Amino acid sequence: MSAVLSPQEQSSRDAALETPEDVQAILGLTAAGWGRRRIAKELGCSPETVRK
Repeated sequence: MSAVLSPQEQSSRDAALETPEDVQAILGLTAAGWGRRRIAKELGCSPETVRK
């Protein structure tokens, strides 16, 4: 289970999700039928980051 992050920690985590590997993970999970919220929870980012 992931820990609850402060807004500042969440913001820095979102910025770290811009690697090609993370984008590929998001695309793969989306193709597998996962929703934005589920992907965000799995990767530790916000659903808005997954949407973008």
